Amino acid sequence: VKWMWLPKSLTTNYTNYPGPLKSEAFKVDIAHSNELGRQSLGLTSLFSADVNGTTPDSAELTATNFKALSEAPQSPAAERVRVNDVRALPRQLFWELQKPDFGWATYPALAAEKARAFAAELAKNPSGADPTKFQVDPPYAPKIQELSVSYQRSVEVELANTSERTQPTARLLHVHPFGVSAILATAPSFFPPYPEAGELYIGLSDLEPGQRLTLLVQLAEGSSDPEAPLSRVSWSYLDEYGWQPLAADAKFVDSTRNLINSGIVEVTLPGATTDGRLPGTLRWLRVSTLNSTASVCDCVAVETQAITARFHDRGNAPDHYQNPLPPLSIDRLLVPQLEIALVEQPYTSFGGRPEEASSGFETRVSERLRHKNRALSPWDYEHLVLDAFPQIYRAKCLPASLSEPGRVELVVIPDVRATLPRNVFAPKAPAQLLGVVAEFLRERAPSAASINVRNARYVGLAVRVDVRFKPDIDEGYAKERLNEELVHFLSPWAYDEGADLVIGGRVYGNSILDFIDRRPYVDYVANLKLFLEDAENPTLVTPVPEGYFASVSADDEVLVSAKQHAIETVSASSYQQSSFVGVNYARVEFDFIVG
Repeated sequence: VKWMWLPKSLTTNYTNYPGPLKSEAFKVDIAHSNELGRQSLGLTSLFSADVNGTTPDSAELTATNFKALSEAPQSPAAERVRVNDVRALPRQLFWELQKPDFGWATYPALAAEKARAFAAELAKNPSGADPTKFQVDPPYAPKIQELSVSYQRSVEVELANTSERTQPTARLLHVHPFGVSAILATAPSFFPPYPEAGELYIGLSDLEPGQRLTLLVQLAEGSSDPEAPLSRVSWSYLDEYGWQPLAADAKFVDSTRNLINSGIVEVTLPGATTDGRLPGTLRWLRVSTLNSTASVCDCVAVETQAITARFHDRGNAPDHYQNPLPPLSIDRLLVPQLEIALVEQPYTSFGGRPEEASSGFETRVSERLRHKNRALSPWDYEHLVLDAFPQIYRAKCLPASLSEPGRVELVVIPDVRATLPRNVFAPKAPAQLLGVVAEFLRERAPSAASINVRNARYVGLAVRVDVRFKPDIDEGYAKERLNEELVHFLSPWAYDEGADLVIGGRVYGNSILDFIDRRPYVDYVANLKLFLEDAENPTLVTPVPEGYFASVSADDEVLVSAKQHAIETVSASSYQQSSFVGVNYARVEFDFIVG
């Protein structure tokens, strides 16, 4: 506290007052009031010993006997208030002046008394009366110029002492994104640990302990990165001691195969109280991956109280299986039950296959008679996989290498119509599916065969062409439309147009020119160039005696369309070849390769 208008000396200011009053004699009792009541922090002097009236006096009032909340005596009328934010607690500091006070109550009577005594002294000894012996100055009226309050608090917390966990003297807390939790004695750390690469929190309400929980985990199948290493998915629940792995008695069943495909998860959770890191009004499940989130599919939704319904054929039309059952087709039970209020089918059906046609039966039987469920020739490997795995669209067994005898390389392409691939122009089967296919083939191949099943390598084809659009056509719109139609033309299978996707193959430049020229908004097309976007650097395709075409160089490569093509507009009335050469026409990554 800094005082203002201090006298030159408080001691001289209180001359002739009863009792010796010094600067350090004025004391206050500092008290602290909180939800437990009021407690005294001790007596301290208001002024320093060397009060000087020339500058404001700064005095540090120190209280050292502050008690912890649980140690302080609680007043009978006080009710303990528990809030999450300590800043919201009601707290006040009180200054109570102790004796002696500043003398304003006694000053009038004392001044009158000294005045009468001085008058009597003058009557007795007019020339020898000393007025300083009877002088009474007005008491000091304290005025504060500046007041600041700060405090330091220290406490020793023994983390190993868990007996006071529910109501400890002091707690150390970790601050999480959605709440706080106590630091555990078993693994104390300054920051809350998050060793997992990714976490998904599932909050559940109205869940009784021991109740069987079924969750439909709907995933965007195919959205995982097949090149990423497989990461094990773990499930845990939250209790007062943090995340606990599901025990064997939880009867955990996971049909999602580590979040690779949609499925139902079944679990029985024990009774537990959350530790505060997540809202305590819900029961919490956590799905976490330790290494990488790219190896699992994106989550679309999580639905509770899920079951699997199987279609019972009662002489239905065979074409029923050609298309999946649309969402919301199932809306009620055949035999109503009072316990079930609503039935919903939020997604399409899966797994249905139409009745095999006679031609398909003959083909399958002929193939079976040829390979006899054994993998010996490349033809056997390909057709065994295509018959056993409908999610595989194409399979190609590469020729054997003389340097690695017995090694079988099988390249597969997944069916993009049944999944949502991470890259529709480069669909790749997940690593777990590749492992299942390889294990399937090992059971049917010779013991000396070394089988490796992998995805195809995709090579993008980029087109650079000069185009003049017809009059009254917006060039910006026309370029975007032409680029989109070129992508459709070069990769029609990516748009479910019934086109074939083959491993290998070639695309001729004259077919691309003919396609562009047939666009109704194109007037003129010239100067076609093809680029192969293998790895990171595009390579210009050069003409050969057989013609001008783009093709792959390896047996495991697939030619697909680039996402963006270079379309140059011709705005002049006549085409000049010289206008489309030189530095002004050149483009980075086509004409210039930045290394």
